[in-house]
Amino acid sequence: MRDLFHSLLSSQQVGRSAGLLATLAEEAKQVGCEETEVIVANGIGFLSQAYEATAGLIGNTIVALASHRTVREQVRADPSLFRSVIKEVLRYDPPIQNTRRFLAQDGRVANQEMKEGDVVLVVLAAANRDPLANPNPEQFDIFRKDRHIFTFGAGPHICPGETLATMIASAGVEQLTASGVDLEQLARTVIYRSSVNARIALLATKEDA
Repeated sequence: MRDLFHSLLSSQQVGRSAGLLATLAEEAKQVGCEETEVIVANGIGFLSQAYEATAGLIGNTIVALASHRTVREQVRADPSLFRSVIKEVLRYDPPIQNTRRFLAQDGRVANQEMKEGDVVLVVLAAANRDPLANPNPEQFDIFRKDRHIFTFGAGPHICPGETLATMIASAGVEQLTASGVDLEQLARTVIYRSSVNARIALLATKEDA
């Protein structure tokens, strides 16, 4: 993968016809980063993270629709509500449950003395269920007001893929629903991929079950 991305980066051109990797390199250059290894590593990260997280979001949305009949009927009557469903799934059953941050220098986090290089496990899924951020957090509510979603992080390191992932998942689930697939049957034997930080539903076949 590393060799492939190095080859792609060297073959792509900047400018209006630039590919995504070349655009990433150009943006990195503008903020003072011209290290090819760093750009390639981030390119691979974007590819793998977007694939896993978006697949998880689609699967978890199918499970949510299968589990909430009223919501399922609402979106069938009004497909514009799919975006709201996706947003609530991102809060209620996010595909990425946690992430890690590493201390750049000694400091104090949550009143705990920590050293440079120490790791902080940030449980994003728990933050989404914090009643101070989202009242009645255990309720799946596509019309939730002032919804706070921490799934993509926050601050300087917030994930840039939120809009793209939401669009892809919304379009995919809407098309699947419109095709007449029985979502309840599809999600009946759901299992989850083994992962330390992701919650990705696998819609099992009869052989898997």
